[in-house]
Amino acid sequence: MEQELTALREEKKKAEEEENATNDDDDDKEQEETVVVVEQEEPNGEMQDLAEKIRTTTGTLMSGRSGNDRKWRDVQGAFAAILKAVLKNQASSLLFKRELLTKMKLEYSMWCCLCESFAPSPFQQQQQQQNDNVGLCVDPSSFPFPITAEHFRKCQESKRSMQTENLGFIVNDCTLQDLMRGDTEQTKATPTFFADFSLAVRQLYQEKYAVSEAIQQEREYVRAGVEALVAQSGVFPPGTRVSIFGSSANGFGSPSSDIDMCLQIPPAHKLDEDDATGSQAMEKLATFFESAEVKNVDVSRLSARIPIVKFNFPRTKIDDPDKTHIECDLCMQNPLALLNTTLLRSYADISPAARIMASIVKRWAVSRDINNPAKHSLSSYGYIIMLLHFLTSHCVTKEGTIGPYLQNVGAPMVPSLQWMDLEWARSPPGIPYMELPQKPNKKMPHPTEANYFVNPYFCHIPNRESVAHMQNKLADLQSSVGLLLLAFFRFYAFEFDYKSHVVSLNATLRRGPMSREVKAEHDAWRLYSSILSVEDPFETFYDVAHVVKAGSHHRIRKEFALAFTKLADASTNNMGQWDNKKFTSGQEFIDWICEPLLQSTNNEEDSGPTTTNTTTST
Repeated sequence: MEQELTALREEKKKAEEEENATNDDDDDKEQEETVVVVEQEEPNGEMQDLAEKIRTTTGTLMSGRSGNDRKWRDVQGAFAAILKAVLKNQASSLLFKRELLTKMKLEYSMWCCLCESFAPSPFQQQQQQQNDNVGLCVDPSSFPFPITAEHFRKCQESKRSMQTENLGFIVNDCTLQDLMRGDTEQTKATPTFFADFSLAVRQLYQEKYAVSEAIQQEREYVRAGVEALVAQSGVFPPGTRVSIFGSSANGFGSPSSDIDMCLQIPPAHKLDEDDATGSQAMEKLATFFESAEVKNVDVSRLSARIPIVKFNFPRTKIDDPDKTHIECDLCMQNPLALLNTTLLRSYADISPAARIMASIVKRWAVSRDINNPAKHSLSSYGYIIMLLHFLTSHCVTKEGTIGPYLQNVGAPMVPSLQWMDLEWARSPPGIPYMELPQKPNKKMPHPTEANYFVNPYFCHIPNRESVAHMQNKLADLQSSVGLLLLAFFRFYAFEFDYKSHVVSLNATLRRGPMSREVKAEHDAWRLYSSILSVEDPFETFYDVAHVVKAGSHHRIRKEFALAFTKLADASTNNMGQWDNKKFTSGQEFIDWICEPLLQSTNNEEDSGPTTTNTTTST
């Protein structure tokens, strides 16, 4: 009995000791948790440092990934260039077996220059599904043998799927010859499409973009009024002239264009040494403007390289009570702007089709949000240079299509005024086009760049008789502006070699296109780049497209391809991917081509093609 009581006491004592030990452990845990909480609350600086390290590491990884993606696109582009060179070389059939050339052709059919990538191989996908069951590896170069038309169809399906995913539409890259000839009714343009489209474009130009004689008289009234105010101010020496430049005078503007003007001081007078740029004199002139009838005088751009005063000048005829004044910009000593205006005006005079095309191209660029240098896209001036580059390097072929100009075969659609031989300009129609072997060496000091001279030479068309004679020597293009727009969009979407050439009006038939290597050597332009570059006609060291970055370039090129695809699909009534859209007039069709962009994901920092929302307002 006593032994049992003793055993019970020991068990009770042992239970109490275990309970006490458990309580002690709980207290220790509570203390540890308290310490942990305190330690987590105190080191905020360490957490911030850790978060900053994470952000830095993530940025580095993303940058590395972007660089790797760019290198991978370059590799694919190089391989596509090799395939293209081999397939276009007539001697390839003597060097390679027919089966190997067919395989290369099949591979090249999956390349998309807009996506800068090959489409996923449908044959690899099929083999992968088969090999997954047996655990075999896929041979990345495996292609079917023998190759049939069905294999080409599957590759085209894969390419279309990639384009739909990356671009938002299926690219139509058919040639103009395919549209004009057409192996089937589905690939041939309807007989009246381009004639109807050209008529609609000409009508739109006359209704909205043609500058009437009354508007020209009003602009002259504004110029004369500003010149009178300058004389009254006494800020500048007697004889100072005011000249209009820019879109209001170069022939490529519209009735709504503002008026850009330039002060021209007599050569015998110079500005004060303390006011080399003329900003102080322009500020005094602005103060005088405020005391006259001029409104909204703005001097915020007096510190620019070329000082500018912005203001609103009263109109001569007020049709709209809300538009009693016209916007004006006034600068000084800007001879290159006047020279550029005279050159473009000469192009506009000898080629009315160029004026018509420019109005549609500018409207299209603005609507598609690729006409804003502040967003790293191209200015209207840049698009005009691109248009003139296209017209001076192409001609109308015997088949009635548009192709690269070949020497001693007729003449280009528009001659190069900076290289055209004056003897050819004076010769009767039918004489083969001739260019100068060397441009006359004329020098004009640059207004802002010290010790730099420009060559101001170009063939100026002096009077209406000379303009009419020049137009008689060239093909009448006004009835074909629809086809020209189609060729223009296709040229910059698929044909122009952005990696090797730059857009330039100084390209000649003898030397060929302006090489990017030449510009890199002479003017330190970027060499290893495929981004659009546009050379200024006179300031040849200046890249008009220097603001364009990789992402913007791909967006611009994509928009060229989209415009061409819409035109080509509509001409063949192949409107499946556009929900079988119908048009009741040519104006509706132009509005569709120039449809405003609802959403733009233009990422200037992106180094590759961007996927943008092509959904547009209706």
